Amino acid sequence: MFSIFKRELKEALSSPLFYILCAIFSAIVGWLFYNYILGSKEHTGTTLTNNVLIPLFGVMNSLFMFFSPILTMNSFVEEKNSGTLDLLLRSKVSIWEIILGKFLSHVTLISLMLSLSIICPLILMFSGYSDWGIVGSAYLGLILNISCYIIVGLFASSLTENQIVSGFVSFSIILGILLVNLTANTANSFIVGQIFNYLNNISHFSYFVKGDIRSYSFIYYSSFVGLFMLFTSKSLESRRW
Repeated sequence: MFSIFKRELKEALSSPLFYILCAIFSAIVGWLFYNYILGSKEHTGTTLTNNVLIPLFGVMNSLFMFFSPILTMNSFVEEKNSGTLDLLLRSKVSIWEIILGKFLSHVTLISLMLSLSIICPLILMFSGYSDWGIVGSAYLGLILNISCYIIVGLFASSLTENQIVSGFVSFSIILGILLVNLTANTANSFIVGQIFNYLNNISHFSYFVKGDIRSYSFIYYSSFVGLFMLFTSKSLESRRW
């Protein structure tokens, strides 16, 4: 698993795609942060957390709804086309080690991208901002939430041999999960609404952004990642038939 992790990470860091996405991410986040700072001057009754950081973290999450399918769409597709995936499946490396190695490498990549945005709360620090508990909670929520997007992308990549189709399927699943939130808001039954609200990753992410860390959110994220890892393993096992 560690060998696959190192190989995947090395290949990603040697690709210009990763640095292009980093540049786009930094430009969008920096521009919005600047505008949120200017807009906060007009809202004197609220805090910098509500005016600047919560909207900014929401934008970061939305950006990775698009970035994650791009980062993962070639994960298994390239190995299928080159034939290396079949060699891996016939080797002593288990399917779960392959999936975990690729998953952890992508989580490391998104962590590196997110680290570029730390300059934003550091700038606020010079204005007297000191609520670092919320900042840490929000970044933890981002990593957990984007990890769901990553594992969905790996699953989509295991289904096809075309990276465009893989990216489209991945984004469609992510968008479908997002639409669960609309179902939760429009449900007439309170119980049904609560069930759909729990199944929606955005609702769990919103808790972390507000510094409200709940234990069942960790259960949700771990269950989500574990379920799609199971789907991915079944998809890869079908190649052995």
